Amino acid sequence: MKYKILILDIYPKAKYRISKDLNGGYGTANDYGDSWFSKLLKLYVKNAINFPTLFSVQVCGELNALGHDIDFKNNSSKINFDNYDLIYLDQINNEKIIVILENQIANTNILCVYSKSLKIKND
Repeated sequence: MKYKILILDIYPKAKYRISKDLNGGYGTANDYGDSWFSKLLKLYVKNAINFPTLFSVQVCGELNALGHDIDFKNNSSKINFDNYDLIYLDQINNEKIIVILENQIANTNILCVYSKSLKIKND
């Protein structure tokens, strides 16, 4: 059986780049300071160097190889959760995002949600 699967990897909103994969898996936040050059550098790095976490790429590749239809998103806005059978969410540390996602997903026909952060009951 093939499933429509969403891999959702949300980062908190920040003026600088955050990466969960760097620094031995602990992640980094590249805040270079407040000078005009530092602000320019933060803006450039945040918008120019953007890659998904390695686990997301691996999971997407493995599920795609099994014939599933995979979507990867890093923003929860404008997602119709009813279009998916399964959802995998990476660890989310923002309480506001957690509450919004719990409410959006709770009233759908999704078969399963795997997350370290959300408390969603599936029947």
